[in-house]
Amino acid sequence: MKLVSRSQRAAIRELINVARGELILASPYIKRAEADWVCDELKHNDASAIDVRILTDVRTDSVLSGSLDIEALLVFHTALSKATVVNLPRLHAKVYLADCDRAFVTSANLTTPGLDANFEYGVTIDEQLVVAEG
Repeated sequence: MKLVSRSQRAAIRELINVARGELILASPYIKRAEADWVCDELKHNDASAIDVRILTDVRTDSVLSGSLDIEALLVFHTALSKATVVNLPRLHAKVYLADCDRAFVTSANLTTPGLDANFEYGVTIDEQLVVAEG
């Protein structure tokens, strides 16, 4: 277990790099730039065949305020052969999982400010039994 207080992006990049079969991205706010980045990372690591599930809260006010880009969800759908977008009403959690082996639980949304600029905290969990229980 490791506390992450600086670049949340680096922690998610690490997670993407270790994913072999499944990647789960749970965030209520997702921006197009980060969707492009995740897809590029997956392709760069020859991991484009990984099952990717995007869990988000597709609310009208989030879309209208610009907090959630519908285009970001379309990027996942079109760029990845095995991507599924799931609407979870009232989702507030920001959790990123790789193969039920590693988890990153954070306050950071999948947005540029969340990953690079805001003062966010997260915890990486590498203990498979703990991750699998969640």
